[in-house]
Amino acid sequence: MSDDESALEDSGRCCTQALMETVRSRQSDESGFMGLTHALSAVAIAAVVLAFAPSAFKAVFGTEDPWFVTLLCLVMVGGALMPDLDNTSSSAESALGFVGSILSGFMRFTAPIIQGLVHTKYDKDTETAHRGFYHTAVSAVLFGGLTAALCSIPGAIGEAVSLVLAFTGVHIALSTVAKKVLKIKSGVQGALMATVASLGVVLLLWFMLPDSSDYTSIGIAFGVGWLIHLLGDMCTTQGVPILWPIPIRGKMWWRIRLLPIKAGGVIENMVFIPSFLVVIAVSVVSIVIP
Repeated sequence: MSDDESALEDSGRCCTQALMETVRSRQSDESGFMGLTHALSAVAIAAVVLAFAPSAFKAVFGTEDPWFVTLLCLVMVGGALMPDLDNTSSSAESALGFVGSILSGFMRFTAPIIQGLVHTKYDKDTETAHRGFYHTAVSAVLFGGLTAALCSIPGAIGEAVSLVLAFTGVHIALSTVAKKVLKIKSGVQGALMATVASLGVVLLLWFMLPDSSDYTSIGIAFGVGWLIHLLGDMCTTQGVPILWPIPIRGKMWWRIRLLPIKAGGVIENMVFIPSFLVVIAVSVVSIVIP
């Protein structure tokens, strides 16, 4: 190979690496809520419904048992962080380790394919998977329906699947919300602490559940949490194509934006997070002291 050919190859390799770095940075810099905000929003919504419309909670999940309700709320938090697995950096991926990396890789691979297959001529080509198919209501319904169906399988199989999903949701929840409270550090030691804590919480709640518990509601909780995530992202500068494939102004991937809020900004940290904490506190007090 001549010097000119070698230089050309090196130049091409550098350009490819630069392009990949640009795509990665754009995937991780999308303006959306932070993991903690998504998690707190799920808890706040669940707490409000439990406090002021308990019949609605029972209508959706089929239970009022306090142990099962606690488990479902934690699973809902886990579901509220799952959509961001279509990003290269997310709380759920960090919490789930290599399993999260596999799920993230699958979502980032399939999202652009779906976006390329189902679109109109007015939709722009996307360079990233983030805020695509897995940020639509269709994905939330499919995900929630699939997990609910798996949990409803009769016998030991359905119970085992439900237990795994419950652990997944609780593990994501504790790794996100309680990480600072429990002082869980990064690395192998931190991952082990989070896993042990999550397993302990799940087993405690699991053995306290009524014998007649319908595990289908665990899958439903994941789906509801997924939808809550989408509602949160609709309040950011990027928005989400939540109504796909319903065309809006000729575009299937039209991103709906309710508020121009930036991730990690003053409004999120000083308004949304404190507000969610207040709502949670008031709701819990209303539940404990009717």
